[in-house]
Amino acid sequence: MKITCPNCSGENNIEVVEYEFLTCQFCKNSLYIDFDGISSTYTYKSIISPEEVLMFLKKDFGKIGFSENYRVINKNAVYIPFWEIEGSEFLESASSKLEIGKIPKPSIEKRVFDFSGDNSSVEKVDPDTQPDKDGKRTLYFMPYYRIVINFKEKEYSFYVDALNGRVTGEPIPFISAKELGNYFPFFIIMFLTFFIINIFFDNAIVSIFINAVLVFLFYNISLSEVVKKLKKNEG
Repeated sequence: MKITCPNCSGENNIEVVEYEFLTCQFCKNSLYIDFDGISSTYTYKSIISPEEVLMFLKKDFGKIGFSENYRVINKNAVYIPFWEIEGSEFLESASSKLEIGKIPKPSIEKRVFDFSGDNSSVEKVDPDTQPDKDGKRTLYFMPYYRIVINFKEKEYSFYVDALNGRVTGEPIPFISAKELGNYFPFFIIMFLTFFIINIFFDNAIVSIFINAVLVFLFYNISLSEVVKKLKKNEG
């Protein structure tokens, strides 16, 4: 079948497949073809080097007070797909495998994404979603670093934007002294509540039941909120 390049209007011959990446034989524009249409494909040059990326991860950890010992077990460059709808200031994630969501469109100069040459040595995540809005679409492969750490015998993955150092990743289930201190009043209130209940209720069964309910409620209100706040990249 023949497809028309959205950049130069040249007609390219291709086989009918579910999806395919190709380079226009006329203008050398990189194209992504699937059942929903044809998209030009671009990327940006990485600003952060592989040697600098761990610095951004440590800085992000510092924001939530995470300074415990961990071990970096893997670090590699990866291109993550994003959709741009014409006129939008944001790029929308094109992968359902990664929970990165929307990111601001960079103001630096874009370039055609070449699937051969230097990029062949970098991991590439294939797109598997479509944009939420209709309109002329463009596919961007954004440069990231994937970092995997080992903390308390478990692995956690993080993605560092190679343009601005923003970190996206998994929650780290730790409670820092600072976070725990913020919830100290909850424990004081819980203690006083138990004390008053035990004074006014002579029935042991009723007292035990009410105390059990309060423990459950206080735990879910306080400690679970600490864990939620540790989710990476809030704000």
